[in-house]
Amino acid sequence: HSPDANINSLMLGLRLVKKGGWVVIEDIPTRSKPIWDLLFLIMKKDYEVHILKARHSYIFLVRKG
Repeated sequence: HSPDANINSLMLGLRLVKKGGWVVIEDIPTRSKPIWDLLFLIMKKDYEVHILKARHSYIFLVRKG
């Protein structure tokens, strides 16, 4: 669940998912949230992006438009 592995998964997912589909990165540790906050700011102009708080971690969701 390292940030670099999760970002690679996100990039691959965005290449493979169809328009209207979602890419979900789950189990993001609290210590990594600032990285995902930055990705949220960068991506929100081109995608529907959400960061959700789970019980002990975060979930990053991106919908390909």
